Amino acid sequence: MTQYAGQDLSEYLATMDLNQPAFRHLGTKDYDWFDQSIRIDTDCVCASSLTEEEKSMVYDRTIPEILNYYRAGHVPSSGEADLIMGQICANSKASRSSVPGLRPNATAHAVMKFMLYIITKDLDISGKKVDSIPQIASFIIYKAISKHYKIVEYDHQTRKDSGTIMSFSDPIFLNDSILELCRDGDLSPFRTLNDQGEPPKVHIKAYRNFHDVLLKLDKHEFLTGYTKATVGYLAIKMYFDNMDKAKKHNDMLWVTAQWLIQAPETIFRWRHDEVWTTWSKWRAALGDREVELREARGEQGNASDLEKSLIAAREQMRLILDRMKAERQKIASYRAGESSSK
Repeated sequence: MTQYAGQDLSEYLATMDLNQPAFRHLGTKDYDWFDQSIRIDTDCVCASSLTEEEKSMVYDRTIPEILNYYRAGHVPSSGEADLIMGQICANSKASRSSVPGLRPNATAHAVMKFMLYIITKDLDISGKKVDSIPQIASFIIYKAISKHYKIVEYDHQTRKDSGTIMSFSDPIFLNDSILELCRDGDLSPFRTLNDQGEPPKVHIKAYRNFHDVLLKLDKHEFLTGYTKATVGYLAIKMYFDNMDKAKKHNDMLWVTAQWLIQAPETIFRWRHDEVWTTWSKWRAALGDREVELREARGEQGNASDLEKSLIAAREQMRLILDRMKAERQKIASYRAGESSSK
């Protein structure tokens, strides 16, 4: 049993309009909607460390609710997000009475990975509902890390209810989840290609949504430097490694630009050698793309948000490259001075 705003969850739910989009599908179980390959993939990547009992509990109680929230397309208010996360917390961490030996942190870790990884899949929704997923996911995950919930469990030994204040997760688990998804999951939008050798549009959109969630969470300072450098650099490299295929997909270009704007210093610190050897060439390529966008809109049109992002990204790259050149010049001068003194 979860308490929210001083009330039992059931009492609080009674005060809510359950016909709202955020709650309309509470309790339904539609994980079987996914085809076999997606179910196997998410199971292996997100829940491989769980016991069968833990896995059954997570898939039966928690995952269907998360899917319903994403598909509803309703960005929750702060109170609604508290309710949603409290329910997820109760369903995945507070079931030791029904699942003996339950490991709350392990199940929460699996659910956190699922909340992120499933965004990269085709959720069979379109339009504004797809566009709302980053806001929904980042808001719920923010609550998962920043809030605590009172979970009430029945203890069969003492035959009493015991209340525990707990958070669902923390930044350490979040960063571990992200890095494990990068290591184990297939995040590339090019994982399948159509007859024309192009990735499906739904994969491109899902790829953007996944990175949009991470960028939003980073603005809350939840991501470590190593996580940002790893995810950001891999996203940037994926674009330039697949420029011929990615050129038609501005969502991939947007992801690249946003990481260059938001985390250039971090990528520079952790990927110093790669930055030095690739960024000059990559910056020139972004400049060419910027020119193409400008020519396409003509002299009368205003610069698009994407075009402005490319300008900002190229400026961040220039600042980093100029600093690296200055540092190398200082080192060369120092070594030259040492040689002459000898």
